[in-house]
Amino acid sequence: MRMSNIVQDMFTKSIAIFENYSPEVIESIHDNDDNVDLLNRDIKFYLARISEESLSEEQAQEQLSLLSVPAAIEEIGDIISQNLTKLARKYTDAGITFSEDGLKDLKELHRRTLDNITLANTAFATQNQEIAIKVINNKRRIGDTLEEFQQKHLERLREEVDASRSSSGIHMEVLALLVRINVLITKLARTTLRSRSSDDR
Repeated sequence: MRMSNIVQDMFTKSIAIFENYSPEVIESIHDNDDNVDLLNRDIKFYLARISEESLSEEQAQEQLSLLSVPAAIEEIGDIISQNLTKLARKYTDAGITFSEDGLKDLKELHRRTLDNITLANTAFATQNQEIAIKVINNKRRIGDTLEEFQQKHLERLREEVDASRSSSGIHMEVLALLVRINVLITKLARTTLRSRSSDDR
């Protein structure tokens, strides 16, 4: 949960750096990612160590299920600290801007992704199966939204909107990264469902 909360804070900051590039915010994101990497290492060492002990079948299944969680959270942190910050720097250095509609779409997909991160954290912390299912369903909706926003971007390109043409590559990369983050978020939700299924047995 500590890892996931740090990553949620990193993600919250990640969209603003496209509008107002801030070295201080970038440094904060990188520092937080270092903390996430350390936590990931320590959690994996702990899970590996307890596997040497005498575990029940259910405990062993939960231990295996949990192994994928810190890796997924770390990957989200890497996407933010390495990919999104690099794109923001490239965007700023090139002196380009997103079109008004393009920026609106990016912010909307970022908002929906942030909402899903929050729900996934809640589901995992409370082991709430209904919330976990909602996270998974949201991932499918967000995939549909990606296709919608990609189509809208292509329409702006056909209309020869200057801002859309100059920012096209970065725009599409940001959309794809946000959807990738949503895919990783569902690992938290699926772990919650597996844990509850095990408890029900």
